[in-house]
Amino acid sequence: MRTGNRFIGRHAALHTILVGLLIGPLLGGAALAEELTFTRDVGRAFEQAAKQGRPVLCYLNRRPGVSSTRDLRRRAVFRDARVERLGRLFICVELVPSAHPQLVDAWRLRANIDGYVLFAAPDRQRLHGARVTDAAALVDDLVDARRQFGQFLWETELRAVLRDERASSGRLREALERITRFEVRAADRDLAALVRREDLSAALRADAWATLARLSTRPAVETLADHARFDPQARAALASCTPVAGAYLAQWLGQGPPERDQAIYVALCGIVEQRPRRQLAFWRDDDPDAIRREIRWIRGQISQAAMRAYLGADP
Repeated sequence: MRTGNRFIGRHAALHTILVGLLIGPLLGGAALAEELTFTRDVGRAFEQAAKQGRPVLCYLNRRPGVSSTRDLRRRAVFRDARVERLGRLFICVELVPSAHPQLVDAWRLRANIDGYVLFAAPDRQRLHGARVTDAAALVDDLVDARRQFGQFLWETELRAVLRDERASSGRLREALERITRFEVRAADRDLAALVRREDLSAALRADAWATLARLSTRPAVETLADHARFDPQARAALASCTPVAGAYLAQWLGQGPPERDQAIYVALCGIVEQRPRRQLAFWRDDDPDAIRREIRWIRGQISQAAMRAYLGADP
């Protein structure tokens, strides 16, 4: 009997090692986190999504509860730290295709599909879908789904709120938070109009500046740069833009007026975490060669930072 137990113990240990060898390369050495929590109550999941204003991540699995090597590999992907962090934006549900044929058909999927993630809006509208292969690919899919849901929110709710001059401070603040959380880039021009409203409170205007910096689109950065020379909140937000957005700013440096050049220059130094080497007087002096050298230097810093951000992007 003891011999049998030893054999079983060795077999289990060998299985654990083999699974580790299979899963390790799949994750590429990424840190593991707690696995995302999945419900199997599909109706309840969409009810929660509608109530909380969140998208739904549907993991289509033909044989839930069956621990095959393939299933273990997939589940390890969901335990990747990057996947877990982005996955918190979603209501996660494990869906057996054969139990929900109408949904599967509405999403234009095969009836026997397996190992697939389908991202949907609370009204069950399909946003994005992909096979579960590895953590890096799923991170990309989560980012795409987040942005697509942001566009869905913009078209169905958020655009109307930003354009409503009678919207309460609470509704506007909630809209700004959701624009940030789901990276609603389509909101940039309406945010530019919002910050110009004279009746906007200082706190809401500061939140709007921060939201523009978070989006870091070209129109968002241009709005911040135009206001940074006379608005301290816009100036502070400009320095928190992304390095990629800094590439837009660097193009406008040296075009004047001097106050704008100084605001852009200080922001660029903030983005690359460098202490500004020049003051306002520098941009007012008539020394084109010195200005060109300084612009070359800061553009080089920004290019390096943008490349680092691109190669090691943190979604």
